[in-house]
Amino acid sequence: MSDWESIDVVTNKDIDISEKRKHRRLDVRMPLEYSPADEPHANVSNNVTINVSTGGLYFETADSHLQLGDDLNINLAVPPGDTRFPPHARISSTGRVVRVQEIKNRPNHDKVAFARYGIAAQFQKPLKLAL
Repeated sequence: MSDWESIDVVTNKDIDISEKRKHRRLDVRMPLEYSPADEPHANVSNNVTINVSTGGLYFETADSHLQLGDDLNINLAVPPGDTRFPPHARISSTGRVVRVQEIKNRPNHDKVAFARYGIAAQFQKPLKLAL
């Protein structure tokens, strides 16, 4: 039996097409810095991504000041680990906040519940890799 005979064929009717995203998301934690696009050096916030795609990213924050439509300067630190990237590589772009969702009563690592916000940002410019 050849390898080709053991492969299952998936057709369009087998795929759940309710997923409307254009870009595949990767569940990856990357150090994130963001700031308002109109104030690039003021109010820099640090966080960690929940997932990233070539179209945007998602993270959670306790900051309640982010609003739908806000433009952000975004910098991601590429974690070291393999030899494809130097240890201090950074990815940068601008992004627009396309979703703000309050996440109620999610406890932190100390089991204290507090309001958090899920933030989805869509990249507005091509990603730049700085080595």
